[in-house]
Amino acid sequence: MPTDFPWPEERPRFWWIPDRRRKVGRLPNGQEVVLVPLTNCAEWTVLYLDDYRRLIQMGISPNWNLNPTKGRYRYVMCPTVPDGSRSASQAVARLIVEADCGHIIRYRDRNPLNLLSDNLRICRK
Repeated sequence: MPTDFPWPEERPRFWWIPDRRRKVGRLPNGQEVVLVPLTNCAEWTVLYLDDYRRLIQMGISPNWNLNPTKGRYRYVMCPTVPDGSRSASQAVARLIVEADCGHIIRYRDRNPLNLLSDNLRICRK
């Protein structure tokens, strides 16, 4: 389980979901979160279970990776089906907050692995 997240004092307990790769847990406030392993490194990302289910229903692949860019920025990326409006891969944070072109996503705690929707904010260029 990731230790660098700003978990509340009482950490959530996690259990495996059926595909045996992701873990689901409940925060002390009752919200369910899911830990998703990244395919190209030994790290995990966390997001609300409702957001995860919405992405899967949209047809987004559950196989995510950490895509370092030039410089200090890292993003959790997922492959998407090219349909003319989306590229072959997209940042998961942009999908969670439904950002439009020209929007920039910022992480309140500066941790790109923390994809909880209340950690994400949309900024304009």
